[in-house]
Amino acid sequence: MDLITRRGSLALGAGLVTTATFPTSGVRAQVQAADVKPPSFVIEKGAQLHVLRPTKYIDADETIFLANSKRFTDQTGVPVKVDFVNWPDMPTQTAIAANTGAGPTLSSPSAPIRICSSASSST
Repeated sequence: MDLITRRGSLALGAGLVTTATFPTSGVRAQVQAADVKPPSFVIEKGAQLHVLRPTKYIDADETIFLANSKRFTDQTGVPVKVDFVNWPDMPTQTAIAANTGAGPTLSSPSAPIRICSSASSST
């Protein structure tokens, strides 16, 4: 068996050309970041979020999402309830929520996103 094939040498050459065309250092330092004030939103009294997420694929996914949800609650005062559902059940859960008007405020990522307040979901 040949160690160096025609296909392997073409792939290696393409990789070298691609690598040579991109700068390797200082790219991040050249990007200017603007000093922009974060947006200020008026949060409704009694606001709350109910998020439907697929179950974790890796441990860090659930841990990081829950930490970010807690940080959001700490910064805004809006409680966040997170339900983790198996991937095959996501379309069913979001369809039920869309048809009944009850259920999660946000559904992520394999199902359509539905955003509404609980007061407007009764219409």
